[in-house]
Amino acid sequence: MVKRVLAGLAATSVVLGTGVPMTMAMTLPSWFQATVSVGGQTLSQPETFSFNNQTYLPVFYVDNAFTKLGYKATWNGAKHVWDLELPANLASAVASAKWSDSGNTSISINGQVVGKTATTVEADPATNNKTTYIPITVLQSIIGAVNAGSWNANQRVFDINTPNSITAVDAYNGQIVVQFANSFTVAPTGSEISITGSDGTTVTPSAAQLSSDGKTVTYTIPEITPPGPVPHYSVSYMGGNAVLGYEPVVAVNDGTPGVTSGALQVGKTLTVSGVSDQCKPMPSLTFTSDNTSVATVASDGTVTAVAPGVAHIQATDGQGFQAKVPFTVYVQGANDPTIQSVTANSNSLVVTFDQAFTAAPTADEFIVTETDGSTSIPVVVSGVSLSSDGKTVTLTLPAPSSSSSSSSSSSSTSSASPQYSVSFLDHTAVSTAVAANSSASSDNTTSNSSNSSN
Repeated sequence: MVKRVLAGLAATSVVLGTGVPMTMAMTLPSWFQATVSVGGQTLSQPETFSFNNQTYLPVFYVDNAFTKLGYKATWNGAKHVWDLELPANLASAVASAKWSDSGNTSISINGQVVGKTATTVEADPATNNKTTYIPITVLQSIIGAVNAGSWNANQRVFDINTPNSITAVDAYNGQIVVQFANSFTVAPTGSEISITGSDGTTVTPSAAQLSSDGKTVTYTIPEITPPGPVPHYSVSYMGGNAVLGYEPVVAVNDGTPGVTSGALQVGKTLTVSGVSDQCKPMPSLTFTSDNTSVATVASDGTVTAVAPGVAHIQATDGQGFQAKVPFTVYVQGANDPTIQSVTANSNSLVVTFDQAFTAAPTADEFIVTETDGSTSIPVVVSGVSLSSDGKTVTLTLPAPSSSSSSSSSSSSTSSASPQYSVSFLDHTAVSTAVAANSSASSDNTTSNSSNSSN
């Protein structure tokens, strides 16, 4: 226990500068060790003092406590402003509390001054560095307004907690997404968050990212490398109830991992299932088709082809989480137009069919891949136009990036231009002609299309 004289309060000139009444200057402060805790867990035990029946705590240690809870607190010594950043609902409650309008220091909530108080500066006995001390009554006003802590004068413990709680957890391999009832200004980390695996392991996040609305925190955790089993995770905050991490649907496939598209003849069926990031089928899913005139899906995942076109089969779990990757169904008819040739122009492909369309086909009815050397990548068609005779379709391709353009330009003298492969409704694909400067034949070539996989 440290007993000492507060020199700053003993001098009249200093006392007047701090806003402490001159009559207090004749009263010596009483120093003692206090405890600053977060949710009942000791964070620090700074030396502090009582003066004229008022207890003061060092702002530095109080700031650390609020930061632990996810609320940013800052002290501006030059302007004598102590600012606390809180979610809108908590800020409103604190601003409505009873505040003094006098003192040398402004109390600010989210940048808006709500009141004033008298603070003083003294050397911290633990570090001998000058630090600012703030009256405990100010801190009591804040935590009392939002029911988030208490000051125990007998035990000399200032404990703050939060009116926040976890509402949902999504557990991925390598990532935990935690949703909270109220907003934070800083993502809570450290001992405030406890992540436990179903295998009994305790997981320490390597990073935490706060959403723009402050209610969702994404924690990065060590990823399990296949074929190792990925445990389920539960998360607790501030020692509260543990919330089980529900594993969301990642993709819809046909039973083959990675295969998220397929072709069906009209009248035929296939069965799909929703899988987790461990490629395990998930139960209790609701399946829907975004184009029931092309393909329908039953509650058990049975997909029935109705008419030529494209439909996407989506899976939704009991919490309303939709699969990241739906299953794409290409429904083929007996008399679908067949591609005769494909010609590449600048940022477009001209596709000629053996028969006319009565209406322009849609972009997603085409599967386009680009091959440059040994690398093949899918290409998203950005536009489709149909010729007047209905037999020629022009597919607009995305403009190449500046980096890829310069790369292509620098290597154009030594390598052939890329080839494109086009299929319609996942029928047999037709490739563009090999570039003229290539030694290969310039005739069109064909190749069998396979199911797309993501």
